[in-house]
Amino acid sequence: MLSKLKAAGTLIVTVLLILFSKFTRRSILATLGLCAEVLIPSLFPFFVLSGVIADIGLDALFGVSRGIFLLGTVCGYPLGTRAVCDGFQTGRLSRKEACRLLACTANASPAFLIIAVGQTILRDTAKGIALFAAQFAVSLTIFLLFVPKGQTRSVCRSVALTDALMRNIRAAVSQTGVVVAITICFGIIADAASYWAPAGIKAAAAGFWEITHGVALITPSLPPAVVGAVIGGSGLCVWAQCLYFIRGAGLPARPLVIGKTISAVGVALLYGLYCHLTNLHR
Repeated sequence: MLSKLKAAGTLIVTVLLILFSKFTRRSILATLGLCAEVLIPSLFPFFVLSGVIADIGLDALFGVSRGIFLLGTVCGYPLGTRAVCDGFQTGRLSRKEACRLLACTANASPAFLIIAVGQTILRDTAKGIALFAAQFAVSLTIFLLFVPKGQTRSVCRSVALTDALMRNIRAAVSQTGVVVAITICFGIIADAASYWAPAGIKAAAAGFWEITHGVALITPSLPPAVVGAVIGGSGLCVWAQCLYFIRGAGLPARPLVIGKTISAVGVALLYGLYCHLTNLHR
């Protein structure tokens, strides 16, 4: 039965792509431009760098769990999730640690929130900083409350820098390609969702599927709680990117789903409270 449903779904999607080929083409070209300008430059070098750091053992300077949490906070998704999966596969993280870290490392980078969302979209740097602070507060709370302390195992490494660099460049090419492909697919769905959605919920409808499409449609009239939920939830596209690494490592998806749900609610509440308080003082 399930195989028949999958086949029927594939057929329906194929027919829709043919019927709306012009719309699909415009969406793909727009998403490719976004990937070329923003996604690839921000992902590829950090994929390489994070892998090299792990291979030569520099993450031991902070402790593996803390280092991965900082990576997810600073570099953005899906790098934190990828680092968790790599740590588990190489034996530097226990399964329990990896599962708990999955709930708090799939975050938007401060550059994206402060510059792209705050300065460019909302035209208010303080709001971008507030979004990042809200996201960080939620993820840090999860990290401090649930990530086990003192269980990280140190793994001796003897990988030459050049070998680590070449291995991670090859891996980064493949991983970046997968992320771009996932983004294109969800970009088409996000464009369709925003096209058919009522004017007041276009940003939320697009952001539910792909966060950058949703962020681009944010308007000053959109309730702050909705903006916070879009940022905290990150969109199903980010979930799919993270699940690619999670499934490859043999880890469960549940911690990611729970963590992103908590993040959506928490960022919505904290950012909504910030905007309410700042409005009171004007």
